[in-house]
Amino acid sequence: MIIFLPKNKIMKNRYKILIILLIIVIFLVLRTLWYAGTFKTLSTNSNNKTQFITGLVGAEDIAIDKTTGLAIVSSCDRRKVMDGKDVKGAIYSLNFMGTSPTFKNLTSSFDQPDFRPHGLSLYIDPMDSTKWLFVVNHRVSGHSIEIFQYLDSILIHKETVTNPLIKKPNDVVG
Repeated sequence: MIIFLPKNKIMKNRYKILIILLIIVIFLVLRTLWYAGTFKTLSTNSNNKTQFITGLVGAEDIAIDKTTGLAIVSSCDRRKVMDGKDVKGAIYSLNFMGTSPTFKNLTSSFDQPDFRPHGLSLYIDPMDSTKWLFVVNHRVSGHSIEIFQYLDSILIHKETVTNPLIKKPNDVVG
């Protein structure tokens, strides 16, 4: 037995299904936008005292030592490197708490002429509270990870880690 519905009824059912599907899609899109924070209002939480800190070219990465409040910054003038010039980068500390924040070179005694730091990671050993700084180094001879012991005002180089599997590192986690 075959039941024929009038064309008018079939069209009404198709429209109902289409409208329901459209409502579901609109709901899912709005829900996704809501969770992504699209409708969130952002407000400024500052005292409007902005201070530009000069004296450093090519800052690449930053880590904050929460025990001292110092920022540790890797820096290398990559434009000069791309121009083929011999450039030595450095790791700097920056004290935000001072009235006139300035950068202090922590690697001035590091005797590697092609030191080109990129990403860095500060690790504080939970057993003895020693601080270790792991730094990606883009040397002329290849990429490596430099490991320093961090003593709040100086870095002591402990080890260079190289491996053929290290291709183009960007960052490291200690």
